[in-house]
Amino acid sequence: MTPRERVIIGRKTDDIQYVMTMMTTNRIRHLPILAEGKIIGLISIGDVVKALLDKSEYDKKMLEDYITGKYPG
Repeated sequence: MTPRERVIIGRKTDDIQYVMTMMTTNRIRHLPILAEGKIIGLISIGDVVKALLDKSEYDKKMLEDYITGKYPG
């Protein structure tokens, strides 16, 4: 099988960092997700960007709450 014929896949247990690395390294914009030999989903580069933005917003909110004394801990 030549490199152009291989299919790059992800698994449902892969974290966002791994998915982002796979997509960047292989210069792909979509990654099929397999479980038990069947495609269960498809992650796009847009999905990755959205997940990272959501995490950044969450982290920002937690830091703001911590700095202003609203942190629950």
